[in-house]
Amino acid sequence: MINYDALLMSDKPSIAFKQLYDDHLLPDYLEILAHTLQRSDYHPEGDVFTHTLMVLDEGAKRKYQSDHPLWFMWACLLHDIGKPAVTTIDGHAPYHNESGVEVFKKVSIITDMKQRQYVETMIMYHMHLMNMARNHAPNWRYLRLLKLIENKVSLNDLILMSICDKLGRGYVAYDQLFKFYQYIIDKQVRLGTKPIPAIITDIDEETFWIAYEMQLQGLSKEEILRSLDINVKG
Repeated sequence: MINYDALLMSDKPSIAFKQLYDDHLLPDYLEILAHTLQRSDYHPEGDVFTHTLMVLDEGAKRKYQSDHPLWFMWACLLHDIGKPAVTTIDGHAPYHNESGVEVFKKVSIITDMKQRQYVETMIMYHMHLMNMARNHAPNWRYLRLLKLIENKVSLNDLILMSICDKLGRGYVAYDQLFKFYQYIIDKQVRLGTKPIPAIITDIDEETFWIAYEMQLQGLSKEEILRSLDINVKG
């Protein structure tokens, strides 16, 4: 039986996982990554498996900066498992994070529920911070993300994941990485690293997120309730 935990915690996990691939010992959801091509302008390193191996090695350099080193390495391994299901003929992979969450639900090798929640959250949001920095996202989107990952993944670990994902692309535009650091530092200094408590809570999940976004954009509790035409406690 393959001890994946031990392989992931090695100094250069790409070596072992490349050997597993060559020996056809990887599960299907990992082996198929090698047959999933990416856009060369975004991923000059080539297929998704090659990218994943590079992310693993970047993760190995930083795992002890994370809150959960082993969980973090699992997230590096599985962060792009949704790409095969959605990648287009020209290499686009829209919503591969959401697709990855669906694939992960069938990954049975991880049984601890807190670890599963951590890895699933990392798969879902591994692109968000980098995209927010690139698109100069407004403050409320950063604050919303803090709420989405609350009690699941720390902002620190999500930042590390973003960096490893970016560096796992062969040639990297380091000015983009510098701008990412600037964006994140600015948000942390001005807005903090913990989510703002919701002022309206006694509602269904879909309505909660609508109300919470309104709150983050500056609306008062009364304005939110009036806008949604609801009468709730909390």
